[in-house]
Amino acid sequence: MERDAPKVVKIHDVNIDQEYVQWLGEIKARYRSAQVKASIKVNAEQLIFKWYMKQLYQFYSTAFPKLQQLAGELQIPDNQDGKKLQQLVGEIQQFGESNEQGMDLPGLFLCVPWGHHIQILSKCKNIDEALFYIVRTASEGWSRNTLMNCMEAELHKEKTE
Repeated sequence: MERDAPKVVKIHDVNIDQEYVQWLGEIKARYRSAQVKASIKVNAEQLIFKWYMKQLYQFYSTAFPKLQQLAGELQIPDNQDGKKLQQLVGEIQQFGESNEQGMDLPGLFLCVPWGHHIQILSKCKNIDEALFYIVRTASEGWSRNTLMNCMEAELHKEKTE
């Protein structure tokens, strides 16, 4: 018989000892456990994210009731002239120009990481305070630690006094 020729092994020729079976079972159990833990973690993070999104909406929706009004009016088919939309865009731009860096509000929100938003939501008492920290975080590139230190020092009060 040639040396490189494949050898056929029949199932009854393979001897699987109990130690190998136990090892394989442990590997399978650890793999399943890791899958369950990962899925629990993903579900938990999704729930936390959803609660924070609701809190974000509730906190800032009181500051911008005109956005909700516009959304309702855009669904009305006879609103063809777009005057209200132009008026709202002008008001948003005016708000953006009124802050110290000349940045518009949607742009500011996009420049602030999610973890920063969570800190701002959980510690700010009103929208003006929150917007102060959003503007400063976006314009000055604050880390989360810097933001937390400034909030603890109530930096927003120094600016308004």
